[in-house]
Amino acid sequence: TRRLVSKLESSGTSLTVEPGTLNTPAASMTDPKTLKQLNELYGVQAVIKGTLSDVYISTTRLDGKEDKEASFAMSKLNLDIYNAETGSILKQLSGRNPVSLSREKGDMSSEKAKIKAVDLTITVIAEDLLRSILSLDWNARIASIEEGKVYINAGRLSNLANGDVLEVFSPGQEKIDMKT
Repeated sequence: TRRLVSKLESSGTSLTVEPGTLNTPAASMTDPKTLKQLNELYGVQAVIKGTLSDVYISTTRLDGKEDKEASFAMSKLNLDIYNAETGSILKQLSGRNPVSLSREKGDMSSEKAKIKAVDLTITVIAEDLLRSILSLDWNARIASIEEGKVYINAGRLSNLANGDVLEVFSPGQEKIDMKT
């Protein structure tokens, strides 16, 4: 989990929140009603539920190398991405690491290969995960209205700063493209 969170946050496109900080039981995080409440109360846009499975390790002794071993590992990561605004699954992703790239030699090679396999699996799936998260509509909430001014809570990833002034337009008439 920490490796995936680190990968997401290092992209600069998302902030992650541990479920315990939201006073919501982890088991109910993907319930549509809970998802909508998380969106309304905290501005959560997506919830990711992941399962690491099929972790297999193969270890062999290297001939002529005093008790040295070489290991390969394989892992599978399944992610369900939930849109917190709608309460529904946005996308389901699955990825496996290339086994040949997980080779490790020497002491603790099986553990090193397993960690490398998980890192590679995260790398394989991370781009699709980020693309899915970024496909969500950007939105902000009204924090307060004082003396005719509306203050919004848009979050630091919106690139808005304190004191920025926005111009607000009302929706216009719907336009329909006859070709499409």
